[in-house]
Amino acid sequence: MRELVLTCGRCDKVIARDLAQFLYYFEIAYAASMKLHNSSPEILLSERQQFLNSFPSILRAEVSKHSLDRLFHEEFNDRELVLAKLSSEAPVTLSFVGWGTSLTAAALLTGGEVSLADNAIHAEIRSLAHATAKLMSACGLHASPKAEPKKPRSRTLHGYHPTSSREPVMHGH
Repeated sequence: MRELVLTCGRCDKVIARDLAQFLYYFEIAYAASMKLHNSSPEILLSERQQFLNSFPSILRAEVSKHSLDRLFHEEFNDRELVLAKLSSEAPVTLSFVGWGTSLTAAALLTGGEVSLADNAIHAEIRSLAHATAKLMSACGLHASPKAEPKKPRSRTLHGYHPTSSREPVMHGH
């Protein structure tokens, strides 16, 4: 068992929906990569480009053969993916414990920078939404990365302006 420390470089908060989607697709990538019996984190990282070129087709075959939900619910006994720690302070950090090869494979599929240090796997991703889009794409779902959040535009609702100190004006009521 190894640890993966995943840092979200542009995350200043954890949006529950983004975290849930990320964990779902990360678990699927982790489960599908259990078939990499003759590999190791060191091999995957040294052959990173070859892995990224070939593994998504294996992942897509697993998804079409077993369905996303079946892969998500598969049990691996002593190789279960465990979310060991979540730090929501910037930068957001998730620590996982699991089978090193599958942790590395799933981390590579997020599109982040992945490295090994102190017997742990380290990955840095742009955002949870971007990493989720990369994982979905690897599954053959062709998601495009979500745009970075923008500041909300000022809107009015039934004559009420959110920054106005006046009472709402109801039209036709």
